[in-house]
Amino acid sequence: IQSTHDHLTPTHPLLLVSFTPHGRNILIGVGDSGLDVANTFFYDPSHAVNYGTGKLDSSHRKVALYYPFLGKTDVSTGGHGTHVCGIIAGKANKASASSYNVFLVSLTTQGLAYDSRLMVFDLENDKEEYYTPSNLYRDYFDVL
Repeated sequence: IQSTHDHLTPTHPLLLVSFTPHGRNILIGVGDSGLDVANTFFYDPSHAVNYGTGKLDSSHRKVALYYPFLGKTDVSTGGHGTHVCGIIAGKANKASASSYNVFLVSLTTQGLAYDSRLMVFDLENDKEEYYTPSNLYRDYFDVL
């Protein structure tokens, strides 16, 4: 793979869409406040999200894995994690929201890699406090 920018590598986030059309067949890991899976950009009417199994789910259209690190029992209904995941992989599912799936010249109302799927590592507890695992290799990267 050649690039005119020496600091960009094939795995650099800026090149993701260049190498896979819109993120097709790509899994993207996100560690944040969680994800509103009922949001039209992530909702799958045919498949529920499997929380905390630690196993990849090939059936959900957007969420391949959802791991609540701190055992959170309620699902986020917005917030920073949903915002970040929307920028990365959001793609509306409902026909009434399909007008949101319009790519504009330099602004998009769908994610940059909108055909990708997410592996969400929820770092928030029920009190909306965030904690990073003390051992990233064991508690974070092994899950993702």
